[in-house]
Amino acid sequence: MLSGQVEVQAALTEALTAILGSTPSWGLNYNPQFNFLNGVGANQADTIYSGQRTIASSGSPDSVKLTVTLKDPLGQTATFVKVKAILVDTQNIPTPNTTNLIMGGAASNGFQGPFGALTHTITIKPGEFIALVSPGLAGWPVTATTADILQFANSGATPVVYNVTILGTSA
Repeated sequence: MLSGQVEVQAALTEALTAILGSTPSWGLNYNPQFNFLNGVGANQADTIYSGQRTIASSGSPDSVKLTVTLKDPLGQTATFVKVKAILVDTQNIPTPNTTNLIMGGAASNGFQGPFGALTHTITIKPGEFIALVSPGLAGWPVTATTADILQFANSGATPVVYNVTILGTSA
């Protein structure tokens, strides 16, 4: 089974004991969890790619081709027909980045996925982690040779390293 979890917790307290006789508090416990069973339907995935990638300083964009060229962790070809989750991490890398990573906006054969349009991008600053998840039946469609490039670009003059994990289906 493929699964992932994102959790956010926060607490707010105010020392008003003298006025109210107690300390009021508020808490947030938000832990969405997305579990994927093996398969190609709703809340299912059967294809995964995970890797650490580097874009040279002022280098060409890194074009992650979602069909044919990627290998799963066991060395098998990972061909996506639908993408259910994209996880991008710039925290857990050998040397901290000093420039931003730009995801999306491929000039040709772009994967639209969660973006509103092919030209839209997401800026991922050094030390950030993002998770985009569409666990339902639809997922985000991938079309071989015409809509299968998830592009990453370096915004600055020093190399940028990132980890990317993609979950999806082969049909």
